[in-house]
Amino acid sequence: MATTKEQWRIAFDLLSKFERGLISPEEFKWQYFIDNAGASKPTLWRNEEFKLEFHRVQKLVKQYKTKNIEYSLDRSQQSLKDQEIEQLKARVKELEDERDRERERLAYASMVARRNNVDPEQFNEQSPLIKANKKKVTKNVIDMNDPILAALRGKKIN
Repeated sequence: MATTKEQWRIAFDLLSKFERGLISPEEFKWQYFIDNAGASKPTLWRNEEFKLEFHRVQKLVKQYKTKNIEYSLDRSQQSLKDQEIEQLKARVKELEDERDRERERLAYASMVARRNNVDPEQFNEQSPLIKANKKKVTKNVIDMNDPILAALRGKKIN
């Protein structure tokens, strides 16, 4: 059975109420979500957005319990920023890992090319993609519509 939009709305609404302190922090347990949202823990947990929001609110609720801190909009916004920072750090880590894998693949391809008496630098210099992306250099050519030249000549450009 699929989780309905209404169940998701209720689950996220519960998180919002816990975040704002409208529901007692002692109630912040999975059973509360299961009873009120009507969806099981694994179902809720499979939704990545819910999972991230749950962890963020869980940290806030833990502060409410242990440090007797009251709800603050600034603290809530800061926790959103912290969550976004964590997501970006994870993305950077993922991209660095991908870059490292590609470097290893390139090094291995270079090694295989050398074994087969092929110069790997040939691929770097003569690749069709690299040639296509190079900007054509025009030397000693003056663009008569250049705004600086037009200003020097006292001419207006359309």
